[in-house]
Amino acid sequence: MKGAGLDFVCISSGGISAETRPTAVANTNGQFAEKVKREAGIATRVVGLIVAPRQAEAVVVKSELAAVGINVSIQSYELLTAYDKEDNGHSQMGERYWTNDIIDPDEVATFGADCKGGANAFNSYWCSTQASSLVNQARAERSNATRQQMYGQIQQIVYQQSPFVVIDYSPYRYGVGDWVHGFHATPLGNYDLSLETLTVSSH
Repeated sequence: MKGAGLDFVCISSGGISAETRPTAVANTNGQFAEKVKREAGIATRVVGLIVAPRQAEAVVVKSELAAVGINVSIQSYELLTAYDKEDNGHSQMGERYWTNDIIDPDEVATFGADCKGGANAFNSYWCSTQASSLVNQARAERSNATRQQMYGQIQQIVYQQSPFVVIDYSPYRYGVGDWVHGFHATPLGNYDLSLETLTVSSH
């Protein structure tokens, strides 16, 4: 297939046929995609009960780690169970997500880059004295330009040295019509409906 000029193969187990009975579990075709990729030596795309961003991220992360020789088993848990497993050393890697209620970058920087900031660097126990020092300096800095430069340095340290990967995406999607005016959602997903007006017209 690769020799014929194909860049990738999209893997499906034939759920559209009455003669097949694929197992109805999350990422049902993932194992088939991995086998084709491994044995045919061609990139694969996969479909089949991948219904949430977290599932898609797991497929990508697993594939990328496999490319550098790290094989992982990814399991989704209810939040408190996941916290318990991470905190007590039952997992070698964990993923969490949330939206913070403080728009200032100090909150996330403290949780993620300051190992003494209360969250143990997202429970990874990774520690960089340089990053922790920059977090504390940036917190007290009054110049926005200087603070931005400091947070940029913190980002680079986290990306290059920490054992976790920050995946940022907008947590919500909104659909509005041209008869809605003044609606604006912040990057955190918050909005103030007191600023919104509606125009009653044909639409």
